[in-house]
This record gives sequence, structure tokens and C-alpha cells, in this order.
Amino acid sequence: MIRRMEVDEKIKVFISSQCGIEKYDHVRKELKRLIEGTGFAKVYLFEERLASTQTAEQDYLYALDDSDVCIFLIDNADGVTPAVLREIKRAKSHPKKSLYLFCKEKQEEPTQIQKELIGAHGAKYYIVNTFEEFINKGYESLINDISNVYSNYCKNRYIDPEFTLNQGTNMEIGAIASEALEKRLFEGIKKTKLYLSRQILNEVQKEVSETSELDLYCEDFLHVLFGEKNIRECNIFLLLSTLENLQSKKLHEVVVNRWKAIQYFWNDDIDRCITYEEAALEIAKKNSLSNWIVQDILIDLRNLYMLQGQQNNQIVFNSEAQKELDNESTVLFYPLIDRYDKSLYEEITKQNIKSLTRSPYTVSWGNNIDKYIDYLSNVYVTSVFNGSLTHILIIIDRLKDIAFNLCKEYSDWQFRVLLLKLSIRQGNKKETKEFIEFFNDVIGKMNSSDSIEIYNFCNSVPIKYQRDIAKLEAFKYLGYYFSDKDYENISKEIISLIEDWITSEKRNIAVGDYIFEALKENCYRIDRNIIIRICLDIFDKKLYRFYDKALDLIANVGLENIDNDLAKKTINEINKIVTDETIRSKCNNLESAIISIRRSKRDYTDKLHESVSKFMPNFYEETYKLETMIDSLENSEEYIFKYVYKIKERNQTQGKDGKYSLYAYSLFTIIKNIIDMNKIDNNDKLLSTILEVSLETLLCPKQLLLEKVEAIKLIIYMKLNSTSEMYDFEKFFCQIESKKDVVVDGFCDHFYKQTNITIQFCYMLMKMVFDNLDNGELLEYLGMYNELEESEKIEALKALISVFENNYCSKINDNILFMFLQFVLGLSHDSNHDVRYYAVKTLLLMISPATKDPIFTRLSKMMDYDSAYIKNLIINQAENLINIYPDILNFIIQKASVDNHYVIRKRGCELIAKNRL
Repeated sequence: MIRRMEVDEKIKVFISSQCGIEKYDHVRKELKRLIEGTGFAKVYLFEERLASTQTAEQDYLYALDDSDVCIFLIDNADGVTPAVLREIKRAKSHPKKSLYLFCKEKQEEPTQIQKELIGAHGAKYYIVNTFEEFINKGYESLINDISNVYSNYCKNRYIDPEFTLNQGTNMEIGAIASEALEKRLFEGIKKTKLYLSRQILNEVQKEVSETSELDLYCEDFLHVLFGEKNIRECNIFLLLSTLENLQSKKLHEVVVNRWKAIQYFWNDDIDRCITYEEAALEIAKKNSLSNWIVQDILIDLRNLYMLQGQQNNQIVFNSEAQKELDNESTVLFYPLIDRYDKSLYEEITKQNIKSLTRSPYTVSWGNNIDKYIDYLSNVYVTSVFNGSLTHILIIIDRLKDIAFNLCKEYSDWQFRVLLLKLSIRQGNKKETKEFIEFFNDVIGKMNSSDSIEIYNFCNSVPIKYQRDIAKLEAFKYLGYYFSDKDYENISKEIISLIEDWITSEKRNIAVGDYIFEALKENCYRIDRNIIIRICLDIFDKKLYRFYDKALDLIANVGLENIDNDLAKKTINEINKIVTDETIRSKCNNLESAIISIRRSKRDYTDKLHESVSKFMPNFYEETYKLETMIDSLENSEEYIFKYVYKIKERNQTQGKDGKYSLYAYSLFTIIKNIIDMNKIDNNDKLLSTILEVSLETLLCPKQLLLEKVEAIKLIIYMKLNSTSEMYDFEKFFCQIESKKDVVVDGFCDHFYKQTNITIQFCYMLMKMVFDNLDNGELLEYLGMYNELEESEKIEALKALISVFENNYCSKINDNILFMFLQFVLGLSHDSNHDVRYYAVKTLLLMISPATKDPIFTRLSKMMDYDSAYIKNLIINQAENLINIYPDILNFIIQKASVDNHYVIRKRGCELIAKNRL
């Protein structure tokens, strides 16, 4: 009898399929029996779980998170249930090693899931002929995959950087001027290293039993730094007692005062914190301690003076500490911290270089985290040893730099969550925005548990106004990803925070900027009446500094679904601003707010209407009428001829005497919108006038490239929408073609990124619309875009949109259509979010019976991980196309219904209910 083999660390296997159906339950149980029969694997089955306080969804999704490999069993005839779809999305986002098996017994046609797996980067899948084959083929697939991994490992195809790339000797620690830190201090900090390592890896690791006293207290304070403990729970007295045995009396007297300052810092008492730092500075000078210690205290004081100023809405340019630092004859060199800091960033740089120059056939196995943690721990312990507040706080930034590097090198989800968590905690809105744009899958894959973890981490910020900023940033970016229960609690906390800020006489000005952005980004989930009340409170408190931000919020929210009393109060407040020239002149968003209000509450705005005509006559005649009254004007053509005249004026004055003017809006786009919105018939007179001024713009040698691009788009629009049988388009295009060199030349301004390449691309599209394009010429243009900047790609896509939004897909030659399709599909994979956004917008306009399969497959894949903006584009178009292409769009809508983003999930569920899917 063969004894079954058992191993300590078993592979965790998650089997996913429909539940509650006998045939599926049977194959899962049999497959589990075979796999667990090997002795080296443990299989999760939902139906075998005991009773739990968790929801069913939590139970199976958390089990998937803890698994090593997932096996998905899908019958083509049965399709994919929402629960299985959630599991597939979860496995993709984390990501998990996955094996897919599809059964074609009752239906040959593959599911959309299988289509999305095709390609070099798709997961492995196998097609079985009968349902019962799921058992043996699922077992064989797993065993063969494990065998292949081990075979590749034995052939050195997997490289573990932890052991092969990072071999070296330990850093020797030299003396620190009058104090010496012995090497044994850093050898006994295993708990500190383990804690910092857990921040990155977030996994269970072996506990440390033998360690030093200093290590115990250093690790204890890390819990305070990362918000897991209150400063009162940390025994600073025992830490100082330990340090007393390691330091001279002179140094220890300084460190005691610095640690008292640190305690008050974490109690949000900056004034007393400064008092103890000043005492430490005086003692350090009195005891003639090394100059670098004096400078380190001065740096703490400089930063604290700046923080104190920010708390009091003051800007501190040149504090006494800064003046003293400026008068120092030597540059500060921190003996140990600078050395380890340098080693840390040298290691990061080295790994960046290795990652960029690594062979494409090399597979990395492992990481450099241990090396990073060694250096980071040494920096932290040295900071604790000397009571350096600044360097203790910078540990967060150093960890953030490590997370950024790991995100560049690896696709692990936990690294992206860590980076976003640390970035939001620091409250640097520009940096957070840049990180999200660079690693733009971080929001697409966000879920409720990750979002609440990030939000709660904001409580680790010790200074209240900075903590408020961090929470507002988290609410701004993650508001749509919180669970309903979490959102209810968090939104109450945020609203309370905002109300306290408004009513306080000592409100921090810096917090205000974050408030309005957070509310604006949550306007589709939060009660809009609350948003309007907050804006009214701003007006009531006469917080003039924030009027413009409140007006921007009103412009975005509108008053359509607002309580009538609130709406009337808002309109009255806006009217007061309109009639007050001093306030009105400082509000850049007033015009947008007026237009939004007039559109949404026309019956209540007669008085506001009169005020606008009286006090803002230029705005009234130009933008206001166009935006709010154009649908009621009997003769919209008058407006068109008015803008034609303005274009002529611009053509005459642009570039004259070397002067160039930029405009906030395009007159060509306005003309196109007037025609489009009011369904104006393009009679010969109107057509001739518009084409004539467009041609004049193209032949103007000093005109901006931007204006010429817009002129070409209008020409294309007029050509594609013209019903005139009299106008000679061929003659018109010959005039353009004869002066091509002038047409594609113009002034390239520094504020917009239109270049000669952009206008040449638009010119090519115009030739195509006029049936004058050679296929070879098209290939030449499209081929160059692989090496161009993102801005050029975006402009090309915008130009394509202007063509295909006129139902051009039904008129274009199939060969040209497929060339454009390949071009746009390629751009839909671009790393830049905006390029992908406009690529999706273009693809949605290119859908036809001939192109639907590749387009829908690509769009369906993007519903897994891309941003909410892109998913929203797709789901909105899905509603228009559901009756034409039901099969694939049903699947896209199902994905939307289980999305982590609140708005996308809500839209998906609404469409399912509406179409009874």
C-alpha cells in the first residue's frame, strides 16, 4: 500500500463554477478529491464551508484572495453567472494564477471570457468535449502546470533577485562624532525589520523571539507612526531608559527633550513641541555636541515653525532656525542616516537599471524587499536613537519611494495599494494624481476592502488639519469604491468635518481647497442637497475666498433635483453676486454656474435673467444667449453668420505685427454645435459661407495650427452632413489641394500641442472624406504614430472622432476602415489613460457588423480593470446598442453590474432591470 505524501506548505486551490446545480457540484467534489489526493494541495469548496458571520460573497472572495491558483470551470451553453464573474474579476485584479476549462459539449460557440483569453498574455485554458472531462482535465492541467514550473526552475529560467542579484557584505557602521553606535544595535532589530516588511508584503511571517530592548521599543513606536496605536499607549519612558544605557549623559539630556517634543507632536500640540525642541537646541549648544546634531535639531525646528505657520494660516519664509542654518559654514552630513539613505537609493537605482536592461526571456522570481528593509530599518533606528522628528516622519516618504519602485518593477496589487495609501496619507494632491495617472490600473482594480484600509490609514496623521486633508483626499479618490455601509459612515464623518470647518473661526485655509474637490468627485453618490447646503453656508459666512469653488460645485451639480427652497436660496445668492461688481469680478466660475442654474431651473430664474442682462451685458450677448436661449431663437442662422464674421476678424488680425492671440473657445466648434443642436438645414448659402471662411482660415499663413485643425473638422462635418446637390465640393477641394503647403503650415503656440503632424493627419482625413486618399498614404501616416508623444495620439483620435461621429462608418471603404480599426485598437492598449479614453470613444463610433467582434472583445476586456471614466463611456453606449448586438453587450452589462465602482455598478444594475437581462 502506497503511503500518501503530506507536505507542510500546501498549495491552496480555488475551484470556481456555478453553485447549487448538481452536475457542477459533482465535478467540483470529484476534482477536489483528486487534487487533495496528491497530499500537497488544499481545495476550497464553498458548499463545504461551515456557518459564518461573514456574507457568502465575503467568504468565497476572501478564500480566493488567500488561494495560490484558481481553476475556472465554464460550460459554453450555461455562460457565466454574476458570482463566477466576480471571482474572475477578483482573480484578474490581484492577480492570481488561473487555469480555465471550457466545455463545448452543448455549444461550440466560445464564451466572451474565452475570447478575451486569446493572446500571448492571456491565461492558460483548455477545451473539453464533455462535461465529465472537467474532472480529469482539471486535475491534469494543475499537475502539468506545477510540473512545468518546476522544470523551468531547474533550467534556471526563474531568477530570484533576493539571492542572485543582491549578494554583498553588511555595511560597517562608523563613529558618529562624539557618539558611537555599535554594529550590534543594528544586528538586533529584527522586530523592526519584520514590522516594516509587513507594511510592504502584508502577509504572515514568522515571529521573532530573540531581540534587543531597543528593537522592542523601536517596533512599538512604529505602531504609533502607522496609526495602530495612540502615543499614550507607547512606553516612551522605557525607550528613554534603554537609550540612557547607550548614550552619554550630554547626548541623552538632548534626546530626552527631543522625545518629549515628539510626544507633543503626536498630541497635535505644536507649540509645546517647539518649546522642547528649543530646549534641546540650547542644551546641545551648551554641551558642545557635534555640529551635525545641532543642525539636525535646527531642521526639526525649521519644519515645526513652518507647520505652526500653516496651522495659523501664515506663510513662514525665514524663521530663526532657517537663518541659523543659512549661516552655517558647513553643509549638514548626517553620519549614519546619510550613508544608509544613499545605499537605499543606490539599491533602488540599481534595480531600476536591471529591470530596464533585463532580457525579455528572463523571468524574475523574488524581490529586493529584504535589502530595502535593511537600509530603511537602520535609518529609522538611528532616527529614534537621536530623537530626530523629521527623519522619523520621512520614513513614510522613503517607504513610498520603495513602493513606487516596486510598482514599476512588478504588477503585484499590494504594492499599488501601498503606494496609494502612503501618497494619500501625505496629502500631496499633485503627487497622488500623478501616481494614479502613471499606474492607472490602481483605481480600475480598487475594491471596498482596499479603499476602507486606505481611508483608515489616514488616521495615522498626527496633526489634525493634515489628517483632515488626507481624509478628504481619500474620500475624493475612493468615494465610489466604499461599500454602502462604509460610505454612509464615512460621508457623515466628512460632512461633519466640513461643517466644523465652515463654522470655526480658526479654520485652516489649506483644508478648504480639498473640501470642494472631494465633494465634486462624489456628486453622483452623495445627496446633492447636502452639497448645495454647504455652498449656501459658504455664502452665508461670507467666505469670499471660496466663492469661486462653491460656484464651480454648483455649476457641476446643477439644481435639477434639488429641493425647491434650497434652489430658490441658491438662485438668490447667485443674483446677489451678479449685482455686486466687486465680488463678481473675482468669480471666474460665475458664468458657468449661471448657465447651469438657468438650464435646470428656468421657472425660478427670471430675476437672475434680468440681472445678467443688466450687469453682465457682454456675457449675456455672447455666451449666455447661446447656451440658454438658442433653442428658442427663430433664426439661428444669425448666430452662425455672427461667428463667421468673428472668424474673418481673427484671420485678419492673427500674427499681425508679430502678435498672436489665443482664445478659450473655438468658433468653428460653436458653429457646428448650433447646426447640430437645432437641426439647421445646410442650404447652399449657409454651406457656401461656412466653407468659404474655413478655406480662408486654411490659407491664412499666420493662423494658428489649432484654428486650422478646427477649420478642417468643420469642413469634414459640412461635407458629411450636406444634402446640397448644387454645391461643387470637387472644385472646393481642388482649391485646398492646390495650396497644400500653406494649409498644413501655421503658427505652433506654446499652450496647445497641435503640431504639423496633427494638421497633416487631419488633412489626410479630409482627403479621405473627399474620396481622394491613397491607401499607401494612409499606412504611412498611421505607422509613424507608434513613436509619437501621447498628445499627438490624442489629437489624432479626436480628429477620427470628428469623422466617425457623423455616421461615416457606413460610408467608408472596408480596407480603410480596417486599417483605422487596427490603429485605434493598438492605441486602446496605450499606457496613458487619456489615449485609451479617446481610443474607446473612437471604437464606439466604429462599431458595425464587420467590426463588432474585435471591438466588443476589446471593450469587454477593458470593463475588467480600466478607469470608471472609460467604463462609463462603454456602458452608456451599451444602452444604445443592446437591441442590435445583445449577446456581447449582455456580458458587458453583467460586468458593469458587479463592478467595484458605485456609479458603474448602479448603471449596470439599472440596465439589467430595464432590459430584463
